[in-house]
Amino acid sequence: ENDKDYAGQVILEEWDTVKGAILKRHIVYIPKKVTTKFTEYGSVVKIENEKTNAINLQYGFRGSNLIKWSKPMISFLPPLGAVVTAPTVGATAYSNSIDFGDYDYSGNPNLAPTIKDDNVKTISSTMTTVINNGTYATAEKIGNDLTVGIGMVPWSRYDFMPLTVGKQYTLTVPIRINADYTGDISKLFIRIRCANTAGSVLVNTKLLSSSTPKEEFVDISTTFTVPSTTQNSNNWYCQVGSSGDSEARGTVDIGYDVKLEEGSTSTPYQPNLLDVPYYLSKVPLGENIANKDVQFPIKTSAYAVYDYKNVDNFIVGEKYVLTIKATKPVTQTFNVRNTPSYTFGAMKPVEGLTDIWVLEFTPTSVDTNDPSNLQIYQVPNDTKGAVQIDWLKIEKGDTRTPNIP
Repeated sequence: ENDKDYAGQVILEEWDTVKGAILKRHIVYIPKKVTTKFTEYGSVVKIENEKTNAINLQYGFRGSNLIKWSKPMISFLPPLGAVVTAPTVGATAYSNSIDFGDYDYSGNPNLAPTIKDDNVKTISSTMTTVINNGTYATAEKIGNDLTVGIGMVPWSRYDFMPLTVGKQYTLTVPIRINADYTGDISKLFIRIRCANTAGSVLVNTKLLSSSTPKEEFVDISTTFTVPSTTQNSNNWYCQVGSSGDSEARGTVDIGYDVKLEEGSTSTPYQPNLLDVPYYLSKVPLGENIANKDVQFPIKTSAYAVYDYKNVDNFIVGEKYVLTIKATKPVTQTFNVRNTPSYTFGAMKPVEGLTDIWVLEFTPTSVDTNDPSNLQIYQVPNDTKGAVQIDWLKIEKGDTRTPNIP
């Protein structure tokens, strides 16, 4: 039983794995009828977006109660004895985990980091205490303000990625206001913020409605466009708090199913498939041709942050992808080259992953005296600062694959 006019769906998604975005959904509806034999449901699908570089197939059934409907039998195999010909278009997804959980993947990809006990913390221990409970945290207001950081460890770790200026996002945080909370519910808020060279930047704040019910988790969502004041920002995180309600006391629970997605619509929670443990990719793991003797992490404040010879020489006209996990001052850019006269370009952040930087390049010329050398510099030189590189991967091809040893 369900309130839809169909029993289920088969969905083929067109994906842009570089941005971690669904570009198009092709849906085949499964009608509400009982069958005793396998019935074929399908459609001829045309890939519509030129940026599609992966496809994802999923299926699901709807029901209000598992007792009220029988579990369907599903087969994606051809009938016994049928001649199977190779498809003209196909795709394979690769993942480091096959346990994708019981999530609804019909919505937008999740760009938020994994939220767990170790990155939901009090921002001020004199005003708020936090007890972590595995799937949610209980925050108790003991002072003037409720103040909890999500996706961060004050003030040393920030797990949210930098967001793109001018792009629209929707943030959703599950909140449960417990019965013992005495304050004005409309003074509670969710917030996303960061820091630039001038200090803290308050990107967006959403106050809770005064009618928000107590003693149940409610998804609080806010849509915002990233302002230009975050152009050179880092240290992104979310916050749950209160303001202007100093006498309030009691507890609020914060669920860990936090979602950050592109666009103005809040869609069902799903984990970030680009992150641990999934590392979803459209191709098998590429071989890391970087120097095997380098010891990580590399910690330096020098202009040159990496200068080592790869296992293989660079070849003119061949495609490469360089990926690093690294932190740097917000003023700095990672520039990549073979040697000073043979440059490859500047690294960019990977949307959906924190502190991951990537550069796709095709050498047009290589230093014949040092063809295997790979150099990374932080620019500009005048504002160089502390850099830490946790790992580096360089692989042949045009697709970034995860750094799984």
